[in-house]
Amino acid sequence: MQRNGLLFVAAIALAALLGCSETKVEPRAELLPSTVLLRGQVVGQGPLPDEPPVAPPAEPIAALGGSCLSVAYEEADGIRYGELTSEASRAERRQDYIAAVDLAKQIVLADCANWYWWRKLAELQLKVDRAAGAVATLSEYHDRGGNDVDPWLHDSEGQLRELLNSDAFKRSTLAQELAAEREAVDQRRRAAGDKLASIERPPEYYVADNACPFECCMYGEWTALEPKTLYRAPESAEAIGAVEANQTVEALGGEMRLRPTPVLVRFAGVEGLTAKAGDIVFLLDYSGESFGNVWVDGEVQSASGFGARENCPSPNQECWGEVLRPEDAGNWRNGVWWIEIKTKDGTIGWTSEADHFTGADACG
Repeated sequence: MQRNGLLFVAAIALAALLGCSETKVEPRAELLPSTVLLRGQVVGQGPLPDEPPVAPPAEPIAALGGSCLSVAYEEADGIRYGELTSEASRAERRQDYIAAVDLAKQIVLADCANWYWWRKLAELQLKVDRAAGAVATLSEYHDRGGNDVDPWLHDSEGQLRELLNSDAFKRSTLAQELAAEREAVDQRRRAAGDKLASIERPPEYYVADNACPFECCMYGEWTALEPKTLYRAPESAEAIGAVEANQTVEALGGEMRLRPTPVLVRFAGVEGLTAKAGDIVFLLDYSGESFGNVWVDGEVQSASGFGARENCPSPNQECWGEVLRPEDAGNWRNGVWWIEIKTKDGTIGWTSEADHFTGADACG
């Protein structure tokens, strides 16, 4: 209750700064250099004892027409941020894209670490035929260390792909920088490929025991949605029993059978990972809550985040490694999940069709 109260006070303070008009969102006034939002309270006399010094005002961002809020989102956001996002969604639904663009800029300024709204802003700018504005937005996000711009532009189902053929993009510094980064990652892959043949690596077909590969995953009492055949062992063609529709069974455990994914480490100090920049590790099975198992010099470690991507021009915790095969990008959940099932009559067999049962998702 105390934390909620503090957040409410912080939200009111932010609302006062941003303004609460229903028809127009004015550019927010920057916090004064001596003002900081700390523990839900506005303090105007500098930092409290044993607190870090107040950050200087952020530099204005030309593409956004303002400066990023210098206070952490979790301390200073809240009610007004929610109002802005709701207003932006309503503007987009009524196809008032000019208003949606203005609102999206205010949202980004309120939380410059939120990648979703950087991309959304660029998409909205495209809808009002502002290719130059979209390029400027993506360029600013890229310059701030964002690793997503190249994947966004090359997403076959993404809206930003059309920017690639625009004159605004072709003439931009961003296009030159992305091209240089793609060449650099190709060079790193070639060098890592030469190293790959001489290092210790996991089996080509890896079995992860006791795997439960998603958030809230659990074994125990499951119910079949339709008739299913049970097999003697994973990948076996020998049927030893069956489960009828609506029959309750006991899921005893499971395993993931997969092909390990080689990754070049680009950022040292990843939580849970001992590998250094330049090492080659292998992604194994995903274990849920943004963690997955990684093979590091013969040891299985748990690393945070889906940090293995196609390209990490600005390596960090969220982009700590580059897959050596581009087609492996985003495939941490690859492999086949086999589940050991026990029926009411005591028959024990295996199935790989977990989606034909209920009971595996404790959050469902």
